[in-house]
Amino acid sequence: MAPNSSGMRARCWWPHDDRRPTRLGGVGGGGGGTRGAALHVGGHGRCERPTSPCGENLWHYSHVKMMDQSLRRLAGMALLPSPTAGPAHASTLASSEDLICVSHGTEDDPIFNYATAAALSLWEMTWDEFVATPSRLSAEAPSREERQTLLDRVASDGFIADYSGVRVSTSGKRFMIKGATVFNLLDDEQVKRGQACVFRISEVEFL
Repeated sequence: MAPNSSGMRARCWWPHDDRRPTRLGGVGGGGGGTRGAALHVGGHGRCERPTSPCGENLWHYSHVKMMDQSLRRLAGMALLPSPTAGPAHASTLASSEDLICVSHGTEDDPIFNYATAAALSLWEMTWDEFVATPSRLSAEAPSREERQTLLDRVASDGFIADYSGVRVSTSGKRFMIKGATVFNLLDDEQVKRGQACVFRISEVEFL
């Protein structure tokens, strides 16, 4: 369990399949630089979509850090094992086959902008396909009203824990997600930058 921003012990979602080396490509813990800028995607139109996590973009470290800080602040939980975790941890998160972590921006029709390897496998998409997909399409049409009600609650309350709901992959496979935490993404100025969802592959039931 990791400490949250208030110093209390927090539930940590860190992947069970952590195989993180001490250093990756010369990148250690600490700051992310401009290449690791958070994926602040919003507004009315589509902008250039984020590239697949890699050393060149520091595995989207700043975005991962924003997700972790938002989860700590809003829900008393944690995504990373420590508030000072660095880009190497972002690499482990991106490649995890255990933890599903996805996020979308603040567009009028929000579009996914992050996914772990487990999420891409679950929805049967490549990274480029996923980050071009409106997040509403992750659910079947009959379930989208229920999903929007969920997101409205998250927008109002900050987060929801232990969410369950039916989603569908690109090939039409239906599955129930259980025990998910859905939360708002807030930057350092407390500006809303989107929403994220995290749950484990072990909590997925195919229908």
